[in-house]
Amino acid sequence: RAERCPEVEDLHVLPGRRRRKVATRLVEACERLATERGYGTLGLAVGVDNGPARALYERCGFRDAGHGEFAVSGRYWGDDGIPFEGRETCVYLTKPLAPG
Repeated sequence: RAERCPEVEDLHVLPGRRRRKVATRLVEACERLATERGYGTLGLAVGVDNGPARALYERCGFRDAGHGEFAVSGRYWGDDGIPFEGRETCVYLTKPLAPG
């Protein structure tokens, strides 16, 4: 049985702010909050076609949880702030957290 864990969702950094460690700091803040609340694992879904995001998460210590690919669909917002309906194939990554 898999451990229930908090999830990072919809992390998005505007193009003009990318490559400045903004996403890394946001992930680190999520890790701190989860640890403070007593969780031992943090999870997230990442699109299989989103290589830069997956590379970031792997640098942060996330690994494939082994659940295979799955589809996520819903309403998303583009970089221009305009909403659109979308579907994405994802994998689930988790990271064990050090006790706080």
